[in-house]
Amino acid sequence: MGIVIRPAQGVFLQTLPLSFVFGAYRRFEVDPQLDAADLRTITATVQRARSAKMPLAFCRVVRDAHSAEAGVWLPGCRPKVTDRVFDHIAGSFFNSTAFAGVFAEFTERQIFMVGPRLDSSMRSTVSDSAAAKHRIKVVIPDHPLQKCSTAFKDGSIVVRTSQYTAQHDEIPFQNWKDTMWRSEHHI
Repeated sequence: MGIVIRPAQGVFLQTLPLSFVFGAYRRFEVDPQLDAADLRTITATVQRARSAKMPLAFCRVVRDAHSAEAGVWLPGCRPKVTDRVFDHIAGSFFNSTAFAGVFAEFTERQIFMVGPRLDSSMRSTVSDSAAAKHRIKVVIPDHPLQKCSTAFKDGSIVVRTSQYTAQHDEIPFQNWKDTMWRSEHHI
């Protein structure tokens, strides 16, 4: 278990903005269906990062070190040889020594995370990143309720507000896309 190293460590540690993608691998028997806003945000973020030649790291939850659950990558999100894939048992990806070691080596750079708004692994990882002294920006969907999501509980709708603390920023997808365009063209 751990990490599939692609590309070389030096390439991955460049100062380009980096996006961590959660929930792009959907396990058939375990993962709930994504809503349209989360699906659109994840796939569009991966597409935009690739067009800007930004490094991507995919964080994939596995049951245990010796099993792979059947699943599928979201459209356009299958890792390429220029991407990294971190496999980890549920919870914060900082529980993986490989992930924590790579994250600790990052110098000053912009770090973004994107995934389903209710993804517990992403929330835990964002929360644990504060100890690593990196400010994380979470890419969220572009729609009027971007700071909220709804969930059904006992037949009633429950509104969940943002799960992130004040130490972490949320950035709507369009703002993130515009920021990446400016970085790419040095404006």
